[in-house]
Amino acid sequence: MKKEQKNLSAVELETKKIASKYADYKKIKKEDFHNEISHIFKTFVEVLLNTELSQYLGYEKRDRSKKGVHRPNKRNGFSSKTVNYNSNNIRLKIPRDRNRTFKNKLIGKYEKSLGNIEEQVFSLFASGMSYENIVNTIKNIYKKEKNNDWISSVANKLLPEIEKWKSQKIDNSYPILHIDEMFFNIEENSVFVKKSLYVIFAIDSQDIKKILGFWIKNSESAINWVDVFSELKTRGLQDVSIISCDNLSEISQAIEALFPKIDV
Repeated sequence: MKKEQKNLSAVELETKKIASKYADYKKIKKEDFHNEISHIFKTFVEVLLNTELSQYLGYEKRDRSKKGVHRPNKRNGFSSKTVNYNSNNIRLKIPRDRNRTFKNKLIGKYEKSLGNIEEQVFSLFASGMSYENIVNTIKNIYKKEKNNDWISSVANKLLPEIEKWKSQKIDNSYPILHIDEMFFNIEENSVFVKKSLYVIFAIDSQDIKKILGFWIKNSESAINWVDVFSELKTRGLQDVSIISCDNLSEISQAIEALFPKIDV
């Protein structure tokens, strides 16, 4: 039996209001989605920059110096650099070393835009990427870097950060989930394959927007949406009021199986 309106908790009332506000998913402002995409892009780029410095120094940021062990060089805060991405200016924290000998390979001194690596950066943190995919994507991001040992070292240091982001806990309930699609090319067996990158964008009961994750599929195959939503449930999701998406008829069966009360 459904709860009467007067018996709903404060959170349930707010959830109901948000679900009603976005019942027509077209009311989700494009700038809200783009702002969140820009925020996540900044986060991922800074993870790459810090991974570069870890590779350069030979130890992770979380690794504490053992007593009596001298390290000839250490981290030394950050400088900042503003670049254009997605029609927004984003301010990046560029890690520094104490000896001032570290120069990152990702962002050139005079580079002002990073839009050319957008899909590759997002795909690194997506579910459905094999280790080989990750290595090849790093090669595509760092096109000028020809040292395969360096590429492998960065990939190995990046893996824990990727898994940490992919497994982060999420709220148990959202009024709205919106699914969008991007396209990119990835190298597999020396051949570039066109793939779809799906992003799931959530709006919580406080009308705060958040990206829950990225998922990859080959353009000619159907993504297993049961696996996608099962992954979200493993991370804590229990209830959604509305899921919005464009032309994804194959998603309906998965939603009905895992969230039978949802409006699509």
